[in-house]
Order: sequence, then C-alpha cells, then structure tokens
Amino acid sequence: MLLSLSIDILLRTYILCDSGVKVMKGVRFIHRTSPMTFSPPLPHVIKGKRENLDNGVYVLHDIESAHRISDHAGNARKAVVVGAGPIGLEIAVALRTKGLDVVVVEMLSFAMPRALDKDMAKLVEQPLEASGIKLIFNKSVMSINGSPVNSVSVDDEIIETDMVILASGVRANIEIARNAGIEHGNWGIRTNAGMETKIKGIYAAGDCIETVSLINHRPTMMQLSSPAYRQGMVAGTNAAGGYDIYEGALGTFVTVLGKLEKVQKKN
Repeated sequence: MLLSLSIDILLRTYILCDSGVKVMKGVRFIHRTSPMTFSPPLPHVIKGKRENLDNGVYVLHDIESAHRISDHAGNARKAVVVGAGPIGLEIAVALRTKGLDVVVVEMLSFAMPRALDKDMAKLVEQPLEASGIKLIFNKSVMSINGSPVNSVSVDDEIIETDMVILASGVRANIEIARNAGIEHGNWGIRTNAGMETKIKGIYAAGDCIETVSLINHRPTMMQLSSPAYRQGMVAGTNAAGGYDIYEGALGTFVTVLGKLEKVQKKN
C-alpha cells in the first residue's frame, strides 16, 4: 500500500512511499487520507510516547485493536471508557455484557452530544444505567495512572480500573495538505462543489475534507463511507476532465446499545 508523504505544489509532484520512495508527477491529484483517532493529551498517553497504549490503554481503530481490547477484557474486572459517543457507548455495553464494571466519562453534559439533544439523550442513558453502566458527565479524565494501568483521575476523584478505552472520536488527517499550503477549515480540507481545493488541480475527498450539511448548510465532518464514495466519484470525474458536483452531506448511522437500536441522521 502506498503511503503519501508530501505534495509539492510548484513542481506538481506527489511523493509516496511503499518500501521506498516514489515521486509521481502529474497535473491533477486527488488527496484522500484516513482519519486519525483522537487521544486526549493525558499523562501516560502523550503524542509521540503513548507508553501505555496496549498496556491497559486502548484506542479502537480497527479489527486488530478490537481483538486486543477483547483479549484484555477477558482478564479484567473494571473498565473506564473515555467518551460517550456511539463508539464509546457500544464498547461500554460490550464490556458490561462480558461482566465488567464499566464507567463512562464524558466531558459534555449528556450522551452522544454530536447526535442528540439532552432530552433525547435520556432515552439512551436510562437503559445504560439500568444495565449497571455508570455514566459521569461534565467531567474530564485528568490522568491515567500506573503501568500497567490501575486507575484514572477524574477531576478530584480516583477511579480504580484494569483498562481504559479512549473513545474521543476522530480528526481529519490533513497534515500533508496543511504542509502543502492547501486551505482547511475547522473540520478538514476545504473544497468547492467539484471537490477541488483552492489550488487548481488538487482535489480532496473522503474523511479528510470539510463538507456542508444539507440540513443546516453549515460546515461539518461526515466520515462515513457513502458520502466518501460519492465525493470520490465527483473528484475522479472532474480530475479526468469531466463535470460533476457534490452538493453536500446527508448521512445516517445506526448504533445498537444492548436492546436499544438508534438510527441517527447526521447533520
């Protein structure tokens, strides 16, 4: 698999790497990068070090990391999940089903804050709490303690645990684009309706871009496969000399939390 390293706008070169380095020259490029999982800047989970990752601290990113979480849970009694979004809550339910005592810590005031309002969130929170999952809102994890992990500090409270799962969401991977001087917003790379960036001949699509919500017409991040597929089709058509536009995103996702199934329209 090729790994993008850099884009040189002036020379129109795209530098990629597999086992070595290859320089590809051309007139048009389509930039697509996978998102990065976001880890809060906590002691013992520091960018560049992250000495406790897989030593009791986990980030769910792929099948392999899911297996590592499941394996560790087989010898654990307590777990702390950081983040009450869909992924964090699904992990919490899975761990509770395995018999672990589970605490979910969310810095905002209710569950699934990007998808629900506070009243709707209660319909999610009540069955979770009834199953024995403890939900802590309006508080942040200040540190992860021990190696291997034995506790977390949540504001002024110490919570004992055998494992921590960081489910704080993902961020657009725009480092290559930023270094190349390609314009980006709060959510990702900015493009026009033809998926072309501010630099002529450079297109972007998928998880790395900032798109527009068709509900409120505001910039948003839509890291789902169906919008990414459509964006890629538009970018490819236009890069090849054709014409197509992407008007914006109206995506849905489904999450199953125990016996509660939730379908959400993302905006």
